[in-house]
Amino acid sequence: MEEKYHAADLLVNNAGVTRPVPHDDLDGLDDDLIDQIFCINWRGAFAAIRTFKDLGTDGDSSTVVNISSVAAVTGLDSNVACCASKAVLDSVTRSLARALAPKIWVVSVSPDWVEGEHAKLPTYPAIA
Repeated sequence: MEEKYHAADLLVNNAGVTRPVPHDDLDGLDDDLIDQIFCINWRGAFAAIRTFKDLGTDGDSSTVVNISSVAAVTGLDSNVACCASKAVLDSVTRSLARALAPKIWVVSVSPDWVEGEHAKLPTYPAIA
């Protein structure tokens, strides 16, 4: 990749996957779904960063933006594994921000639920 592109200024890790499973349905959150969520939601981002780190610009710095979720903090999302995968992504972001600075800035953005074409907004109990 480096031979073709030479340098990169920005990487946005925006891939993510989930499937609604009630948080109290531990049997419904099967191992295959957990593996898929973790593989895409944080391991994919990590793999992209690992490739990107060698493409940092010769200028001031390059930037990685990981798209996380408020679910990493609130624990409210489509299922427990999705919340956990975003918490892991936030932790990886903090660790790599220290490890790759100052050549590469690593930050995360944590939006709330985003309604997609096939998604319905969830209803959550009030948080006291």
